[in-house]
Amino acid sequence: MAVALERLLAQGEIYVDPSSVVVWEQAEPNRPWFPAHLLSVPGLPRDNMLKLSRSDVAHVALCGVWLKELALSKTTEAGLLGRPCGEAMRALQEMREEAGHALLLLKLIEMSGLSESALSGDFAGLERFSRHMRPDGAAFWAWIYLGEAVTDTFLLKALREGDDLCPVVRQVMQLHHREQSRRLNVCKAILIEKLKATGALRRRAIAMVLPVMLRRYLRVMLFPTAATLAAVGVASPHGTARALQGNHGRRALGSGCAAAAVTVLRRAGLPIKAGTSYPW
Repeated sequence: MAVALERLLAQGEIYVDPSSVVVWEQAEPNRPWFPAHLLSVPGLPRDNMLKLSRSDVAHVALCGVWLKELALSKTTEAGLLGRPCGEAMRALQEMREEAGHALLLLKLIEMSGLSESALSGDFAGLERFSRHMRPDGAAFWAWIYLGEAVTDTFLLKALREGDDLCPVVRQVMQLHHREQSRRLNVCKAILIEKLKATGALRRRAIAMVLPVMLRRYLRVMLFPTAATLAAVGVASPHGTARALQGNHGRRALGSGCAAAAVTVLRRAGLPIKAGTSYPW
């Protein structure tokens, strides 16, 4: 294993539960969770805007939980007992961090006060693709890197551009970004190692699958369903949800959040299509 990767993994030996760091008592119900210009539906009355901001953040958190669930399931699928002791310990460290962040995001979702029906996300297509990914394969690590990077970039954008966010949500975003920086570097280092043993045909196949998965992921993260819109009081929720699917501004937001990660994947050796419209 590369020395740089060993150093990154060693940084995860000391663990602090992220949920224990957040001062949950600082929640302020009359402050938004996202800046108004990043909300999925603009121009709503104040009360509806506050509900939508909680819903939009909760959907991003939902996607984050799904990614961490995927990472955890693939790690356990590979097993631990057949590995060298040091490798098994490192895998458990990563699992501990992923579980801790999943709990943090779930607590934020719970704090949103929205029902399960209002927070439903269609992950079926993503699960069909990810089911065939091997935990020791380049495709898995490329997808985990891309998904985590897009989520982190969007939350960081909200953090930087939001002046009046709820203090608890701001703290969760700051904590998530700080902790994700190491995670993303680990994923990138592992991916680079995996790609060294990956042929050109397999690389092209991975590059073809990634935009399909990312489109599905962004639809859950950035495009609320009619049920979600109805729950927050948006008029004509079905028509609004349909209109949002083709909204160029919303699609451009997703493409912008993916741009830096796509550049990293291209430099690592994946022949991903370049362009500002990726993955649409």
